[in-house]
Amino acid sequence: MRWRELLIGSQLAIRAAVGAGISLAIARGLNLDTPIFALIATVIVTDRDPAETRRLAIRRVISTAIGAGCGVALAQVLGQTSWEAIIAIFFAMMLSVAVTQLGDPKIAAYLCALIIINFSANPWHYAFYRFVETVLGILVAWAISLVPKFLDIEEVEKAKSEDEKEKA
Repeated sequence: MRWRELLIGSQLAIRAAVGAGISLAIARGLNLDTPIFALIATVIVTDRDPAETRRLAIRRVISTAIGAGCGVALAQVLGQTSWEAIIAIFFAMMLSVAVTQLGDPKIAAYLCALIIINFSANPWHYAFYRFVETVLGILVAWAISLVPKFLDIEEVEKAKSEDEKEKA
């Protein structure tokens, strides 16, 4: 593995791991239903580039809200059959695409389907906690993105090429 790829990967790994640990600890401290969803959200939206983290965060929040809303609404009229899951997934994905212009329709779809299949007896409770846990994870990822990179890749490349020139 090349030095540059290892360095880039380590920066992302450190940010994601630290953020995931922080979000899990906060979610557990708040006694949220399923703290693992805060951890998952942090890992998914964390990027080495802070601007990309913010872009992914916004898409994820919107898609989660769409999935939760669709799940709650469709749980009122759909049952738990495979055909009804197909309808729910299709509806959530199409709504997500319409709102976010291809943001994260799969996030909306899986959450919607999860609500109608496994949590139709109390969809509001599940949707609320999924949204809160996801937003918590995203906020932690966003906060981690504000921490400056410990090493600028471009500076490393410049120094490396200068060293190679001196050796030649």
